[in-house]
Amino acid sequence: MSDNAAPTFWLQEQLGFAMVDTGMGAAATSVLDATSMCATIEIQLRYLSPVFAGDVRAEVRVVKAGKRIVHPDAQVFDHRDELVATSTGSFAVILRPAM
Repeated sequence: MSDNAAPTFWLQEQLGFAMVDTGMGAAATSVLDATSMCATIEIQLRYLSPVFAGDVRAEVRVVKAGKRIVHPDAQVFDHRDELVATSTGSFAVILRPAM
């Protein structure tokens, strides 16, 4: 974590965004069949507390899986298991091209 900390020691925005985008994308993909894939439409990420050191982890779940859009959310916790960020997103369901 220390290599990715901003000078003010907040969880660097890009690192937090990448973590929730990757996690929510994996969650969205997990509810699709083999003929579909997904792409991020939008993500909202809210930082609640600074992270000064240690590991962070994200817990992700699918709130609603529709035919065209999957809606996951995420909670990010620091090494003390304190909630430091929340996120919601929308992912488009896309049919895989025939090969």
